[in-house]
Formats: sequence, structure tokens, C-alpha cells
Amino acid sequence: MKTVLCYGDSNVWGYIPGGGRYSWETRWPGHLSTLLGDSFRVFEEGLNGRTTGVEDPLFFGRDGGKYLPIVLETHEPLDVVIIMLGTNDLKCRLNRTPEAIAQSVSDLLEMTRTQLQPQPEIILIAPPHIRVSHNHEINLSFQGALEASQQLSPIYAELAAQFGCHFIDAAAHCISSIDDGIHMDAVNHRALAEAVLNQLKAL
Repeated sequence: MKTVLCYGDSNVWGYIPGGGRYSWETRWPGHLSTLLGDSFRVFEEGLNGRTTGVEDPLFFGRDGGKYLPIVLETHEPLDVVIIMLGTNDLKCRLNRTPEAIAQSVSDLLEMTRTQLQPQPEIILIAPPHIRVSHNHEINLSFQGALEASQQLSPIYAELAAQFGCHFIDAAAHCISSIDDGIHMDAVNHRALAEAVLNQLKAL
């Protein structure tokens, strides 16, 4: 049986735009598991508010760089590690540039490469773009981040090439909900799962 780890934030956890959590079958890791069938086991490791490598002063334990080694050890051996992070880094209060986010993502990729033996295939996903939404509070939290979120995709693509891993631009397959501007609806969860499935088939 092949094992796949999905590591990310609320769009891996399955946060419903407006509140709540999608069922396992609706969340993209769960839908991916259904598409892959019984020969694969998919581990879902998503957390609301998780960043690539910085703590959030308003929430505990959101530094994705600190928790990744624990997750890798928990689930090893792994055949595939999928990482999709970066949206929460763009919150105004964290004051992170795309370049700083790229350095943290580089650390995540290096950590995955060096900690696991044999080395798994790695798929790096640039998250869906942030968009102006109907949620005024979230718009304020991510004020000025729309352009920065669009800059992540080419930066992530360069990192994937540098580390010899695979890359998916989520924005090419799905879009954040207009309800809150950062989370995907059920249709887009399915679309992302299918994009990941196609990448896995190509490995």
C-alpha cells in the first residue's frame, strides 16, 4: 500500500467558507483517497491558521515548520508528501513578504528531504489566490495580500525545480470562495483532488 501525507492549513482541514467543516469525502484529501482506491492510504494533516514557518500571536501552535518533523515521524515511511501552505502567512499582522515565505517553504522541503529515508516524492502546491470577498473582517485581515498571494505561484515553482520535486498551481484548477476569499467550496475541493490525482499518475 502506498502512503500519501497531505500537510497544510484550513484548506486541507476542510474549512467551509462561512464556518464549519466539510465531511471527509468532500475535503480534497478525502476525495483524493476515494479516487486513488484501496491501494493508497491518505493521511490528512491540516490545521486552521497554520503558516509556513512563523507563529501567530493570536493562536497557539501554528508554525508549520515546528510541527512538520513530528508529522513526518508519526506517519513514516511515506511514499508521497504533499505540502500546501502560505495563505495564512499573508495576514497583515504577520507582516511576511513572499520572499520570507519562500525561505520557510524551502526549509519545509529540506526538512522533508533529509528526515525521511527513503526519500518520498514531494508535491508542492501553491495555494489558491486570495480574493476580495463578502467577509469584511477577513478582507481587513488580508488587506494588501491579494497581489502577494499571486506572487507565490512562480516562487513555489522555482523552489520545486530547485529541490527536484513536483509542483501544482492550485489557482490553475480552483478558486477561493467569494464568501470569505480564502477557503474553497466543495466543487473546488474536488477540482484540486483531481489535479493532485493527475500529478500522482504522472509520477
